[in-house]
Parts: sequence; structure tokens; C-alpha cells
Amino acid sequence: MTITREAFLRLLPGALGGAFRTDGETCVREEAGRSWAVHVEPLPPLVLGAMSMARLRVTLAFEGLTEEETERFRAGFLAAYQRGGG
Repeated sequence: MTITREAFLRLLPGALGGAFRTDGETCVREEAGRSWAVHVEPLPPLVLGAMSMARLRVTLAFEGLTEEETERFRAGFLAAYQRGGG
């Protein structure tokens, strides 16, 4: 993702749909035997001419969710980070 860590974390509560705990570079939300984990790893910036954009590698992990719940979560997670453009 081309986003700063600070901006990513600011949007994360909405993307996860609730409270979460942070363990280093991993944020975890647990609920009724199910969990969502988001691991964030900084990457070198994307440089395009004079422009430089922060990047993160974001990895999602799930436990106890059905395939349908996982796909619904992924769609909502991605929608939380969509920005204008074309």
C-alpha cells in the first residue's frame, strides 16, 4: 500500500470494525473465538521522479472465520483504504 504508517493506523479501527490490540507491527482483533490479524511491514518508498511515496506491506490473517466472512472482511478492509482517483 502507498500510505504512511501513521495514516494506516489512523484508518485501521474503521477497517477492522472495532477495537484491537497492537503487538509490535501486528494489530489483532479478537471476538468470540475468531480473530483478525493485520501485520504491517515498512517498505522502501516508491520514487517517481521528484515524488516519493511511503509504502507498507500489509498481510491479513484470519482464524475461525468462514470463507464468506473472510471475503466480506477483505472487501470492507480494502474499501476503508480506498482514496479518490481515477
